[in-house]
Amino acid sequence: WDGQWYQQAAVYHLAGHWNPLFKPLVTPDHIVQTSILHFPKSTWYFAAAVFQTFGTVEVGKAYNIIILFASFGIVYNFCQILNLSPVRSVIFTVLVLLNPVVWSEITSFLNDGDLYLLLVIYLAAILSWLHDPKPTFIIIVIMAISCLSNTKFTGLVFFLLSSFFVFIYLIIRERKRIKPFFLYHIIAVVLAVGIYGFNPYLTNMVYRGNPLYPLIGSEKFPGVFANGQDDNEAYETPHNMQGKSLPVRIFYANFSRPGNAPYNGDDIAHIANPFTIGPETWIAYHYHETRVSGFGPYFSIVLVLTLVAITILLIKEKEFRLPLLIFFAGLCCCLALSRHFWWPRFFPMLWLVPLLPLLLLWVRDTRKIGRNRVALIYGWILAALIGINGLIVAVVHMQWETATSQNLRKDLQHIQNAKQPIDID
Repeated sequence: WDGQWYQQAAVYHLAGHWNPLFKPLVTPDHIVQTSILHFPKSTWYFAAAVFQTFGTVEVGKAYNIIILFASFGIVYNFCQILNLSPVRSVIFTVLVLLNPVVWSEITSFLNDGDLYLLLVIYLAAILSWLHDPKPTFIIIVIMAISCLSNTKFTGLVFFLLSSFFVFIYLIIRERKRIKPFFLYHIIAVVLAVGIYGFNPYLTNMVYRGNPLYPLIGSEKFPGVFANGQDDNEAYETPHNMQGKSLPVRIFYANFSRPGNAPYNGDDIAHIANPFTIGPETWIAYHYHETRVSGFGPYFSIVLVLTLVAITILLIKEKEFRLPLLIFFAGLCCCLALSRHFWWPRFFPMLWLVPLLPLLLLWVRDTRKIGRNRVALIYGWILAALIGINGLIVAVVHMQWETATSQNLRKDLQHIQNAKQPIDID
């Protein structure tokens, strides 16, 4: 919906005669569309450029594929730095990229999946730099920050919080790296916000009094939530989750049967035993932004296994305590920013929760730190379940996407062959 509502419209405008650097507050049709005027635009710039080059707007979605390949390269390289075997490196990288949000949006102009992949690139690159301070990693870090900050407003916020917790790790373990860390990140922020993000960050500040307008406004130009109205709460949240705390919402969103309440004939999220959820419920993944059980029908089982793995690692492995605690402290801080982060597409980073303990279990096995068969089997079970959830969503969605696109193409061809006038609203 959003992808065809304002995102694709922005691509058409940018490919036409609208230059937001010189006309930051006017669209070509002279309609004040807040989303187009004031939101970050990096994916739109790319899409508009290739649209002009190749003559079809669909090619602009190639951005999603390019980011996917870039993520694969840096995550795989990070696994190799940790001395994982090539097989485990490939499997872990694929699991990272199987995030259902990525595959639900990969054929659309929605950019939540891109946001996730860019944050993954940033984290993998900065952690690789901590192990091996090559200039290549810093270049990737700076590029990732620029793209991340200009994909969505939350991209800038997630980057700032992530870098803050990496900084905490440096204070405790790597104090010699603090000075170059600061220097590189200052350069990256200047590029991301001051140059590549001139529009919207600086133009919003000049014309609306706040760089994050319309999410946060000023006295003269109030933000979208200033009047107390929250459309996401009123129209996008299952009725039995409205008014609930974020932990309760997350529980409903991950321990219920797949669905898209309050749409598609369902008003509420239905708590369900994951072992009784069958393929008949997978139709929910035809939707491009599945709300309930959006990370897969059996992701709740993964979360339970993850909790057990984290507990064992915290108790038995002193070396892993700090990374685990810092990661989950950062995750909780990010989650606390919005009560709407129960929704997978608004907070796709939840997919990383089981992946960190899996990575640590495999690193533990590689280093032969108290190596035992139970931990090895447990890790492979966790990996298999993560993969099953990701594959179910990806396969179901892409099959539907392909069939629907083929049918649409036939319908359009039929309409063209009819040679009759067409009214377009």
